Amino acid sequence: MGLSVKIKATARAPVLEGRTLYWSAMRDAGEFTIAEIADRCGVTLGTIRRYLRPLAKLGYVVTAGRGRYRLRARAPIEAPLKGTRPEARLTRQHQIWNAIRALKTFTVVELAVAASTEEAPIRPRTAKDYVCQLRAAGYLQIVQRKGFASAHTYRLRPAMSTGPMPPAILRARVVYDRNMNAIVGEAIGKEVSL
Repeated sequence: MGLSVKIKATARAPVLEGRTLYWSAMRDAGEFTIAEIADRCGVTLGTIRRYLRPLAKLGYVVTAGRGRYRLRARAPIEAPLKGTRPEARLTRQHQIWNAIRALKTFTVVELAVAASTEEAPIRPRTAKDYVCQLRAAGYLQIVQRKGFASAHTYRLRPAMSTGPMPPAILRARVVYDRNMNAIVGEAIGKEVSL
């Protein structure tokens, strides 16, 4: 039988991974090389090159001479969506989160319809998965129960309308020592795509 452990994060420091980690490292460095950012983030040179190319095309990153780069002053504070203009494409989580914040109350189906666009439709199953995670984390409150979770009516708790960035669902890898009954080392969280 597998082991189940309840993990509660208490630190308020942001969890950075992927593009948010690379962007933060670039902002902190001021001027940088691809190797410096790759080393700081623990990824390959190719990963940073692939991330940098579209940012350079958008004019957010400029050459600072001999393999060195820097961010332009007009570069956004938040990491731009990979390979796009920031306003051009939202993630499914962004779409659903925006709809949750806009709707007073909703069912999963209503949420899926409200979050969908012609270019990026949201399936009710995708909306349900996100709603269940947010409900378990305390973001959502059930206003009216009806049979299955997808039929319930939900609302966002006012105190949990924390801003435009959607809460990310992470899958964590940890080392659990059964002898000490404790997690040892750092938990490595990776965002789960919807």
